[in-house]
Formats: sequence, structure tokens, C-alpha cells
Amino acid sequence: DSRVRVTAQLINAEFDHHIWAERYDRELEDIFEVQDDVTRRIVATLSPELARSEQKRSARSQPQDLKAWDYLQRGAFYSYQFSKEGSELGREMFQKALDIDPSYARAFAEIAFSHAVDLGLGHAASGGDTMSELSKAAREAVRLDPSDSMAQLMLSFAYAWTDQYDLSISTVERAIDLNPSYARALGHLGTMLDLTGRHDAGITGLRDSLRLNPNKPFISQWHLTFLARALVVVRRYEEAVEAARKAISVRATHLPAHYILAVALGHLDRQSEAQAALAQCEREQPGFVQERTEWRPYRDEARNDHIFEGLRKAGWTG
Repeated sequence: DSRVRVTAQLINAEFDHHIWAERYDRELEDIFEVQDDVTRRIVATLSPELARSEQKRSARSQPQDLKAWDYLQRGAFYSYQFSKEGSELGREMFQKALDIDPSYARAFAEIAFSHAVDLGLGHAASGGDTMSELSKAAREAVRLDPSDSMAQLMLSFAYAWTDQYDLSISTVERAIDLNPSYARALGHLGTMLDLTGRHDAGITGLRDSLRLNPNKPFISQWHLTFLARALVVVRRYEEAVEAARKAISVRATHLPAHYILAVALGHLDRQSEAQAALAQCEREQPGFVQERTEWRPYRDEARNDHIFEGLRKAGWTG
């Protein structure tokens, strides 16, 4: 038999319950290649699963029992709900962590991420102020701990939001050097490569990120959406629809996925479906689509125009 099966489990020894389990089936052509691949996948999956478990535990704990690390986990529990209120509550918890330990680099990195979420979902009251707060928190995180891959990723986010794409790419590459199995960073690199015209490499990077860690909702909803957008600009509309629908299946209220789904459907002349996707955006967050029409993320203006042409074909006249 030329196949091998590896089963990995993560168990809470204190309470004797499973946190995570996964099975890996591989062709045994090169044992060392199989070993490296399974190791990468376990490392990439284990950290988020541990974090999710600890976030839930901290969310159930009494405030008087919390220390800086606990406040960080509770903040992440709120922040990764991807709502305006969640971001605000998350920042309150991260600040409490910093009140205890002002040198806590990861707390600054999480504050930066909460601002990035607000920008991405249109929750920021002032885009300029939020970008400034994102940049300030990310820079402080990197200053305190240059070896923290999340801090480097957040600085890359800050560069991306201020259209400094080359700096964003070099910084996210630094994050990947620090943590080669970091799916969030791999997906962000794919996104940046797509935005700067290296579409095939970007699509490959986004797909690799999703394969590396398919079970992390806050990664997959964004990376599937960015994958859908990349597929739209290279005219692979059916694949774009599939990716956008997968993002929506992860989180039904992830409006950027509904938006890009409408664009892809518009290009396919499936107007009624496209209009339904736009209507979902407006029901959830009035004005969301109009705000998106002012967003021109691609370095090549023709790519931005192509997205908005799909929006027009979807029936948007705002």
C-alpha cells in the first residue's frame, strides 16, 4: 500500500475533552515531503484552535480573575465577531491588557487588527482616523516585538490601507519568514500580489492559504472573498461566484462577499441573482454598496473599472 494515514488530536488533559482532531491521508511517494506537509498543516491549524479554545474560556471567566493574557483572549473573542460592537469591546479588553502590561506587543497587534476589521467592513466613522490608529498600533507592536509575526502582518495591513503596496508586500514577507505556516500572512501576500497585477500568483497564494487552514472562519471568509475578487478581474466569473458563495456560507453577514458575488453575477448577466446580493448588503448595512463604489484597490485602474462594470451590469445605479 502506497498510502499513509496520520491522525492528530489536541486534548484538554485537565478536563479530558477533545479540542481538535484531524486525519491526514497522503500518498507515500516521498516520506520526508509527507512529513513536512503534515507538520505544516498541524502547526498552522493548532495555533488557531488553541486560541479559539482559550478565547471561549476567558469569555466565561469573571473579570476580577483576568490577567493581561486573559484580557487579550477575551478581547479576541469579541473582536473576531466582526461587528462594530465587537471591535469596540475587543479594544476595551486589549486596553485592559495594556494597563496591566504596557509592553504587551500582541495587544497592540490585536488593536491594529480590530481597526483593520472596521475599515474592511465599513464600520469606521472616519476612514482617515481609523487608518491612523491602525498604523500607530501596528508600529508600536513591531517596536515592542519585531519577531512577532502578527505584528509584522498588521504593519503590512497598515501599509496596504495607505496604498503603500510594495512596503506591504515586503513586510508580509517578513511575517512569513518568521512563521512560514502563518495562513493569514500567506493569504494577505496573495491578496497584495493580486492587487499589484500578479494575479495568477495571488490566486495561488490565496488558495494555498485556504488549503493550509480551511477551518478558521475569520481567515476563510476574507480570503475566499479576496479570491473571488481576483477571479473576477481575470474573467473567471463562475469560479468567482463559487468562491464568494463559500465565503457567505462561512459567514452569511460578510457583506464584502455579497458585494463581489453581485459583481461576478453581473458579468455573467444573471441580474436577478446579482440584485438579490446587493439587496442583502443594503438590508444589513444601508450605504455599504455606495461606499464600495469609491474604493479602488487595484493598482491598475482598468481592473477597478472592470469591477464597477460588473456592478453596473448587476443593476446598480447609485
